[in-house]
Amino acid sequence: MSNTSSVGDNSSVGEPSRVEAAKFQLTLVLGLFPRVDTRASVLLGVNLGMLAFLASNVSGSPQLRWYLLYPSVPAVLLIGYSLYQLFHCTFPQLQGGSSSLIFFNEIAKRRESEYIDDFLKQSVPAYVKDLAAQVWRNAEILTLKYRHLKRAFVSTSLAIPFGVTTLVLFFLANARTYPGPLP
Repeated sequence: MSNTSSVGDNSSVGEPSRVEAAKFQLTLVLGLFPRVDTRASVLLGVNLGMLAFLASNVSGSPQLRWYLLYPSVPAVLLIGYSLYQLFHCTFPQLQGGSSSLIFFNEIAKRRESEYIDDFLKQSVPAYVKDLAAQVWRNAEILTLKYRHLKRAFVSTSLAIPFGVTTLVLFFLANARTYPGPLP
């Protein structure tokens, strides 16, 4: 037994209730975007920190030995892939929402007066349909953002052991060439 009514069934939910339900649903979906963006920002900081630490140790090494490249190359490649996924996670997908009076990209294509006139002329069912379409489209965008974020997290997680191994090897290589006692 399902608690949802069919889309065309107007007897159980009135139009004002449908508008409020669609607005609420859109608010719920839009509320998840900051979570993804916050995690992406933290992961970007981790990736850039690892790259900076690796780069500072490479440039500070008096002798770059070939065996130091084995763990550092996969670390840099995995971090690069993570950054690529974060790029796709961060920038919005602007396709879709054609002729919508809610989607910001479609609103921006109209003149102000044209948008206002079109918005005021639309019927309540058309408005609810546009809201529902925006819920679906934003859920689709959010799914893509989470997918890219997950790939970035996995890639960074795989890069960490290579990065740590590289740092240990750089430390040991530099410790042998350091003229004084180890700090």
